[in-house]
Amino acid sequence: MMHRLRSIVRSILARTLFRPAGWLGSAVLFLAVFGVFHVLGWRDDTSFLTGTVPTKGADAMVVRGMLYSVAYLAAVLVSPILILAALLRVVLERMLRR
Repeated sequence: MMHRLRSIVRSILARTLFRPAGWLGSAVLFLAVFGVFHVLGWRDDTSFLTGTVPTKGADAMVVRGMLYSVAYLAAVLVSPILILAALLRVVLERMLRR
């Protein structure tokens, strides 16, 4: 049973993690999550970083602010790298086929 599970996980990772389409999918997912958080208005909840935390509902605000911050960093730093890596790999693979 455990061997079968390892085989399935290895197959999924090989098909998504090391393929340009998987990288593009991950980049789009990061951008979509950030977009949803931004539309929900969670940007205001990052004010805890400057020490301005309200007395009521501070715990939820900190959690939302942290999630927004992580999503922002993923959208701004990780997504462009994944997109560029996917494009570069596709271009290089096509050049090497010729």
